[in-house]
Amino acid sequence: GAGGRRRALEYCAGEVRRGEAWAFLCAAVLEPGERARVLATRAFAGEAERAALSGRQPSLALMRLRWWRDAVGRSARGDAPDQPVARALGEVYADAAAAERRAPNKGWLLRVLQAREREVQGDGTWTSLEALERHAEATEGALLHFNLEAAGHIDAGADHAASHLGKALGLCRNLRGTAPQLQAQRLCLPADLCGKHCVEREALYGGEVSDGFLEVVWEVASQAKLHLDEARRLAPEVPAAARPLFLPAVPASLYLDALERHNFNPFDRALLADDRGVSGLWAGGLVAWHKFFGSF
Repeated sequence: GAGGRRRALEYCAGEVRRGEAWAFLCAAVLEPGERARVLATRAFAGEAERAALSGRQPSLALMRLRWWRDAVGRSARGDAPDQPVARALGEVYADAAAAERRAPNKGWLLRVLQAREREVQGDGTWTSLEALERHAEATEGALLHFNLEAAGHIDAGADHAASHLGKALGLCRNLRGTAPQLQAQRLCLPADLCGKHCVEREALYGGEVSDGFLEVVWEVASQAKLHLDEARRLAPEVPAAARPLFLPAVPASLYLDALERHNFNPFDRALLADDRGVSGLWAGGLVAWHKFFGSF
């Protein structure tokens, strides 16, 4: 009922606020229906990421991801398992049916899980910058596409911009996670770039900040910026009603600026602080400004 729905949404909001303050800022300015969908899918993405990174046992991680694969199918059928994020996803489908809109394709959510499964199996997610971009689009881009469909925005211009923004967001997410991932002895930078700049894996795990390491980070950040700029260039082709879903471009841009200010060193203290070098108040104000003017 309404109580269960509210509890599921409050749970998702709490998870997103704790795990991804910026995503929460962008969701907070949306209309209630859209906010609920974005919080549900963001919380789902957080569950998928945690499942993939859970412990040293790949078999356990794959089991958790398989559970989510089943949960997505059940939520889409109106038979969501008793787990708050799965229930919130079920509400997305229930709302589409109630509004007589075409149900969003669950394939987008399954793509997120598939990308995480590949990550667990270690089959090439980090071999090259191109592979990392594919991972970015399969995680962040797929969520954007799902939310566009769920809101009834079936539009080629929006899809094209979403594809670029998804890559930018995924690469930024990867950069933001660089220090904690390396501290956990997980390589999360493209191996081809590490080779090109003579960066040894062991040196990375030891927290050594060499010129080569900063060059690798710069290359990934530059690629993220290219995609971000392209998504923004395509903004006029995105229907005005769909643009609020593209607001995560704003904190991503602020993060890339902060990274540049700190010489592309993700181990810089300011970038390791909770706010990742960007004042939440400033980011929130800028997000609200863009929402008001229908830009991103």
